[in-house]
Amino acid sequence: MAGGAGTRFWPMSTEALPKQFIDILGEGRSLLRATFERSLQLVPASQIWVVTHKKYAEIVQKDLPEINAEHILSEPQRKNTAPAIAFAAYSIEALDPEAIMIVLSSDHLIQREDALTRALQTAAEYADTTEGLFTLGIQPDCPHTGYGYIDKGEKIAETVFKVSRFVEKPDSNTAKAYLQSERYLWNAGVFIWKITALKKALMLFANELFLTFEAAAQRKVDQSQNPEWVIPVFDKCENISIDYAVLEAADNVFTIEADIGWSDLGTWGALYDYSEKNALGNVIFNRTVVQSDSTNCIVYLSTGKNAIIRGLDGYVVAETADGLLIYPLDQEQNIKNSLDELRKLKNL
Repeated sequence: MAGGAGTRFWPMSTEALPKQFIDILGEGRSLLRATFERSLQLVPASQIWVVTHKKYAEIVQKDLPEINAEHILSEPQRKNTAPAIAFAAYSIEALDPEAIMIVLSSDHLIQREDALTRALQTAAEYADTTEGLFTLGIQPDCPHTGYGYIDKGEKIAETVFKVSRFVEKPDSNTAKAYLQSERYLWNAGVFIWKITALKKALMLFANELFLTFEAAAQRKVDQSQNPEWVIPVFDKCENISIDYAVLEAADNVFTIEADIGWSDLGTWGALYDYSEKNALGNVIFNRTVVQSDSTNCIVYLSTGKNAIIRGLDGYVVAETADGLLIYPLDQEQNIKNSLDELRKLKNL
């Protein structure tokens, strides 16, 4: 999945070029490219598909020239993850109705890629034999309030649990209780299932979405000949995540506990946590920055300017040609709302 706008990483990530297409980590490759390359440990390039917004299809093709152009699925509009995943499932089903589908986000950090491969292989084996719906669960190492959690429930095998429930992003005290209980895992948003199992779940719990895609499939529209077949389908789809649409309602959901060095890299704070810090606890990118009495900050300057920053503790300072952000890291979940306000002001 590579269709997000990455607004919480503004101004480095913009609507025109979201974070999945940027070399955020300084590795010489985009996050999308990194996701593609680790996927090659599981399948050849011919079995990799990308779902993205229509405005990014050319960017994806340029970044991943190994992928068949027909495997870049262009969403006509953003309707969250349930329609995006259904779009991919029905497209793959046309080639292999018995396929096992692994759903990855294009902008996540994985530090232990071999462990990810093993966890996904385990999940695929179970998905093939049980018709269950599987997700990866990450053992938390801190009481994070920015992630959803999984109550891992009954133990089925060494790292396999039947999901008891999914929990929304908790407050600080609840997150601390989850961490201490050792019952809860972070929901990584990585899914594994047979397409047949997903379709059954859609039929039971997201029936309107299921019928919409099923009708299009029965018309046997060839997307390679008519890629616009999906436009009326998305017009009818509800804007809903796969978690709400299916996983929170289904009773055949399992989680694989995985220690893969995972972060969703969803915010400046997540990048700060991952990055190497200097003696003052600061993370500096790209340019010479002089600090005086500033600690625990992340500074990203891409415009060629130097900076002298004094008296800040726990802030992000980011400047690009698109804008300037000076924001407390402990309030970064509000960056999207602040950006919406800025856009409204610009439209006045």
